[in-house]
This record gives sequence, C-alpha cells and structure tokens, in this order.
Amino acid sequence: MGYKPEKPDEVEVMENLRQWPKSGILQLRGYRRYPRSKAHRLYLDYCEHGDLDGLITKYRIRKQYFPEEFIWEVFYHMAKACASMARGPTPRDRKSTKTTYVHRDIKPGNIFLAAPKLYEDDGIPVYPTPVLGDFGTTVATGPRDPDNPWLWKGPGTSGYKAPEQKMPREYQDKLTGDREANRDRWVEQEVRPHWPKMGPQTNVWGVGACIYKLMLLTNADFDFYGKVKHGEVMDKIKTHRQPKDYSQELRDLVHDCLKFDPDWRPSPTMLLRRIESERKKFRDRWQAGEAIEESARLLVTNSELNQMETGPWTATHKTGMSDLERSYHRSGETPFEPVRRGADEQRGSGP
Repeated sequence: MGYKPEKPDEVEVMENLRQWPKSGILQLRGYRRYPRSKAHRLYLDYCEHGDLDGLITKYRIRKQYFPEEFIWEVFYHMAKACASMARGPTPRDRKSTKTTYVHRDIKPGNIFLAAPKLYEDDGIPVYPTPVLGDFGTTVATGPRDPDNPWLWKGPGTSGYKAPEQKMPREYQDKLTGDREANRDRWVEQEVRPHWPKMGPQTNVWGVGACIYKLMLLTNADFDFYGKVKHGEVMDKIKTHRQPKDYSQELRDLVHDCLKFDPDWRPSPTMLLRRIESERKKFRDRWQAGEAIEESARLLVTNSELNQMETGPWTATHKTGMSDLERSYHRSGETPFEPVRRGADEQRGSGP
C-alpha cells in the first residue's frame, strides 16, 4: 500500500482504547507523521519479553508445557482486552451502527509480554504482563452495521479466524454458474440473512484459539463445519503433561469460547468473571506469602530456558516448524545459547 497522509485507523483505535486503564491493551504513547519520508510512527509501550508466539516456540523446542497458572493469567488479560474493545468508539452518536471493535487478528504473535506489574493489584508479579497489540485490521462495527459481516470478513490469520469471518462452506460450494455471475445479488438475498454478525464474541473466539495453542503448543486446526459446529472441539484435547493434565475448568471455558455460533460463546464480561474465579485461587496463595510451586514457575529469559530439561510434549496433530526450530534442528546446537564473541572481535579489530 502507498503512503496516505491521513492518520491511520490503527492510531484512532488505540487512542480510543487507551482511555480504559488496565485494559489488557498495548498502550500507545505517541504518534507522529513524517510527510517528507512518507511514514507514520507509533510509539508504544516496550515489551521486553517479546511476543507469546516466540515463547511458545521456545517451550515447544524443549517439549515443555506451560504452567496452568500462567495460561489463566494470559486468559485474564486477553478477556480484559475483549471487554475494552466491546465498549467500541467513544463518544458516539446514539444512532451509530459502530458500537464495538472487532480485532480480526487475535493470535499469539499479536500478544506481547510486558514487564511484570510489581506494584499493582492487577497482575501477578511472577509472570510477564500480556497485552494485545497490532490493531491494523481492527474495525468498528455492530449488529446494525449493514456491512457486517460481508465487508469485514477478509483479514485475519488462518487457525484463529472465527467461523463468521469466513463464508460458510455450504454457500461456497453453491457459488457456481448463475450464482457466480450474479454473485452480489445472490449473496444479498441468500447468504447475508443467514450469516452471523461479527461482534465481541468474535474477539472471544480469537482468545479461545490462542489459549488452545498455549495448551497444546500447536496451531488450532479447526474443522468449522464438522467438529466445531457440533461442539466437539475440546473432546480430543489430551496432552502428555505431567503429573496431571490441565484442569477441566480450563478445558470447559476454552470449549465455550470456541462455539460455532457466536451467540453461544460467553460475552467478554462473563468470560472475565469465570476466569477471575479460577485465577483468584493462585493469586490468593501468592498474596498469602506461600512459596510458588516449581510447576507454576515460568521460564522466560534465554539463560533460564537453557537450563530447562526436555519435557514430555508430543504433537497431537500435524504442525509446521518455525524458523527457529528448523535452525536448531539443522545445527544441533543449544537453542538459546547467547552469542559469545572473542576478545579481538569485541574490541572491533580484525583477525
């Protein structure tokens, strides 16, 4: 895309969302436009631990599962982000059809890990603080928006798109012959009335898909019109985590987030309420001064990850390797070993 002098929509969204404190949103600190160099620059909070996708890759290399306590923490902050986006643009006219924000690309690569919140009552200081970023595909829409969902269905990442972000298969199969020639009229008369609208529950699906990957360490591979449609997504989620698998409460909640029909998924408010009741158990133990169990410890830095033993993780279905994993398997080296330079190289002299 070429340079456009107007303020990007992403900036408008982030400026609107930053009015909500402790929102689970990556905060925009400033914005500048550089017409001479034809560039826009956004100044964001620094997230020293990178993104969640990178951490998942590192754990997968070591075949280790994440502590359930950390998964609840990610779930909690992403539910807060969903609740913030559900408020939509403000202020707005009562007649406006743009009542909520739909991110359309919630995935581990867009969840960033900021420093732990040491002095706030909103975080657990033993874990980085997850925040949602990258609002370049976000749209303001609502149930009365005539363009919803047809105009907003395109962007997103495979494996994390909600069913309403895609044309239903039964209509794709029928899009032939006369229907192809009269596509717009056929879509308007036959497809749109039966196609679910995007809304806050679309964001809930994306969060559920991210938690699914945190549990299995593999991309979600959903058959929208098979198991998902019949509510069987979580039936086959079994891990080799020791000494015990993830709790039924976690499984049930992810299952509910991945319901085929958006009306059957929890609202952001309900999702947050259910998460808080589970997260509070660990938080209460930490506040009471109890020692953190080894099983609840999260390893983040390279030095910590290098000391991690190989675990029991096994892929439950086909999954591609990341560039980091491929390079590790080719070289056979320790995956997170810091680069050590010789004395001459450190001083900048030649050989």
